[in-house]
Amino acid sequence: MRIPWQVALPFRVYIRSIRGLENIPKGNCIIVANHESSFDTIVLTYAFRKKITFIATRRLFQSAIRRLFVFALGQAIPDGQGAIHHASGQIARGATVCIFPQGEIHPQFLLNRYRTGAVVLSWLSQKPMVPVRIAGTGKIWPPLIWPLKFWRLKSVDLVIGKPIDPPEPKAEYPNEFFQQRINDIMKHIKTL
Repeated sequence: MRIPWQVALPFRVYIRSIRGLENIPKGNCIIVANHESSFDTIVLTYAFRKKITFIATRRLFQSAIRRLFVFALGQAIPDGQGAIHHASGQIARGATVCIFPQGEIHPQFLLNRYRTGAVVLSWLSQKPMVPVRIAGTGKIWPPLIWPLKFWRLKSVDLVIGKPIDPPEPKAEYPNEFFQQRINDIMKHIKTL
């Protein structure tokens, strides 16, 4: 049984602002966000007021605390072979899916190449992508640092951008198309 999104309500004390709530589609969608911290899953669940299926790195499943946050707030699909196919099935059943194109936690958008899964999933499912800029979660749950800093209230800001239409449902696109599209989306998220 999946726990409802309301489990994230106690964590609203960490959120200073959420802008762009009007951009959240009524139906399901694909959330595309930068990835500062494991705490991102909580603030996204609170902001979207939905149970979210997260595509998560396989290493997450080795950490009990991180696994608890993801599974408590929704559902997790390990990344890798078959993840997009599995997520497509979840979307067909009405789920909202979140993908972090960085793949791992990178507080400052340090990657030069992003993973294309969000664009491929949008194309396969013909669901919109919703870009989200997250700032401040790394102050609460810094990557690779212990302990958690839960006393840092009102330190998180979210900006939800306008939905991005899926690629046309033509038969096939080259890999370069998906890579360029996700690069453009991540550049857009940086400016939100």
